[in-house]
Amino acid sequence: MVRLFYQAFGMSPIQYHQLMRAHAARHMIQFTNEPLTVIAENLGFSSIHAFSPFFKTIEGKNPSYYRRKS
Repeated sequence: MVRLFYQAFGMSPIQYHQLMRAHAARHMIQFTNEPLTVIAENLGFSSIHAFSPFFKTIEGKNPSYYRRKS
């Protein structure tokens, strides 16, 4: 099943899930006034310190960059 998923999407299910979490986070950062700590908690991260490096790895920018941009 994982092989079929990879063939269809070009990434593993875990990579896809992480990508979707990062996109949801970016959307919440840009279009809500929720604090970053609350967004991190809503997406299942234990703290902002776990969320921020994850987000930067996927999106290439810190969460605060997207907050200032919007």
